[in-house]
Amino acid sequence: MPEFGSTLKHLRQLRGLTQAALYDGIISRSFAGRLERNQHSLTADKLAQILDRLAVSPSEFQFILQDHHYPSDTALLNHILVAYDQRNFPRLRHLEQAYRTSDRPTERDLATLAQLLIRITDQLHWSLTPEMTALWHRLNAATTWTLSDFLWAQVWLMIAAVQRDIPQLLAGIAKMHASCDRYVTADGDAFHVLAYRSSFDLLAFQILLTLHRDQAARDFRPAFTPPHQEYLTDSQLLIYRACDAIWEWYFGDVAAGTALAQPILALSPLGIATDIGEVLTLYRRKARTYRQSQQKGV
Repeated sequence: MPEFGSTLKHLRQLRGLTQAALYDGIISRSFAGRLERNQHSLTADKLAQILDRLAVSPSEFQFILQDHHYPSDTALLNHILVAYDQRNFPRLRHLEQAYRTSDRPTERDLATLAQLLIRITDQLHWSLTPEMTALWHRLNAATTWTLSDFLWAQVWLMIAAVQRDIPQLLAGIAKMHASCDRYVTADGDAFHVLAYRSSFDLLAFQILLTLHRDQAARDFRPAFTPPHQEYLTDSQLLIYRACDAIWEWYFGDVAAGTALAQPILALSPLGIATDIGEVLTLYRRKARTYRQSQQKGV
């Protein structure tokens, strides 16, 4: 595995920079020489300044420093998501069992994710494990969520649906939105937070409908136009368009909802947006049942 200082030297040479051009004003020339010989380390603020001059993000630097391998947490998450997408439940169970007693909290949390994915797929009615409950309490206790917490936001929603704690659910939704707003600014979405937010909002909306929180679901529509939506990608725009379609089917103009949904549904046979298409098909049927029940209640 490459060493810290020699990795900086390698990146400097790739950029065609002299030591003076890279380090001037940050560290001394003698310190820079010793640093590149792996005889010194750096404080976080000085490393950030150097990486900025190299135009290398901290995540990329960590990736290069680990000999072009992902951090173990990222690699484990990738393995879990691939296994789930392939419906490879023996693999998911293996990962859950292998990491549930890990010394690293993040790996234990990822084992909990694997466990949750197995349970919600294998069982119509499932109960929380102590690990899921611990994750639930940890995220509830945080006054704001960080980038690493966004990974768990949808897991938190699924646990919230089982808990049926509506005040806590609504508080968590508000926390997610406020936390995302700290990262997405007029300058851009550098951390790709809108990807987390759009997927979160689609699931949150479904949960509110499933739990028959009709007024909360009706009031949720402003979430479909998040701040700085100019930075939404095409896939994220499709998610919010689908949310708008479902909202119209339930609470607005059915024809308008169908008009919003049709372009998305037309993509499904092409293998594009198939998951969103499945959600639309399901909730068009649910919305029809909902409207019929509302008419009977009049």
